[in-house]
Order: sequence, then C-alpha cells, then structure tokens
Amino acid sequence: MVLFGAGLASAILMNDTLAIIGTPVVLLLARKHGMSAKLLLLALAFAVTIGSVASPIGNPQNLLIALVGALPILVGSSRRWVILRRIDWHTLVFFAAMFVLMESVWRTGFFQELMHIWNVTIASTESILIVSVLLSQFISNVPLVALYQPALMHAGASTAELMALAAGSTIAGNLFILVYWVFLKLL
Repeated sequence: MVLFGAGLASAILMNDTLAIIGTPVVLLLARKHGMSAKLLLLALAFAVTIGSVASPIGNPQNLLIALVGALPILVGSSRRWVILRRIDWHTLVFFAAMFVLMESVWRTGFFQELMHIWNVTIASTESILIVSVLLSQFISNVPLVALYQPALMHAGASTAELMALAAGSTIAGNLFILVYWVFLKLL
C-alpha cells in the first residue's frame, strides 16, 4: 500500500512534499502494526521518487523540462491569476538562483570537457540515462537537469530524450538509498 499509494500520489503532488508528509505516517504505521520502519521508509523513498516521473509536477526537474508546456494554461486560462497566486514563489526563487549558479558552472566548460574526455554522445538515450544517474549522485538531480537540458536542446533533443533526462535524474535518487541500504546490510 505504501509503495503504490505513495507512488501514485507523487505523480500528483511534488515528491519532496509527499516525502515530508509521508514520513510520520509511515513511522506511525510501522509502530502500530509492528512492522520494520526501515522497510516502510525505503518503500516510501522509492515510491515518491519513481512515481514522480509520471507527471510534470511530480518533481522540480520534470517541471523544468515541461515548464514551456504550461504556458498556454497561464496565458489562455481565465483563472490564470488564481493559478499564479497559488504558485510557491519562494521555491521558484530558490531554483532560479540555483539555475544561475548552474549556468555559471556550465560556462566554465568543466562538464563539457569531462564528456569530451569520456567520449560521451550527449543526446543518445543510453548516455542521457547513464550521465543523469551518475552525475545526479554528485551534483543532485535538479542542478544536473539545469546543466544538461541546454546541451540537449542545443543538440536538437527529441521529446523521448528529454523524458529520458527526467526519468534518469529522478530515479537516480534511489541509487544512493539502495547503495546505502546494501552497505548497512553488509556491515
């Protein structure tokens, strides 16, 4: 129930919000039913991460990739002012500042040089998935998308390739959790 319920809910709500709200609920369920809290927390973490791939509002990097698609709603809707008032502007300012930082990093050429040295074809689906999963471990998924999306757009990326970026960068959050859990089991 936790896995599927949280997965479906994270496609509708932002995954970070659902993780914050879901943690005390899962801990309560574990205590009430005598279940492993670690197991339920892992299920929650995987569910909110994987489920958030399904929609543009599931996580910030999906929203970054799909933001242009929302413009007709904001421009053409008679409720645009209501929609604009409900936007979490503090979070948007935070991400805007992060994007400015990532643009600065991109202009240094550091990541472009690494991709050149490693002979990575940036626009293939396989490369997008591998790069997004690996680099998300070091610079986090939202900054990775802010760095990688301009390169993909410049290379003429298709919708499928942009979806690979959204999926890879989102699912990458589970890699650290899984490695950590395996490490704890080996100790």
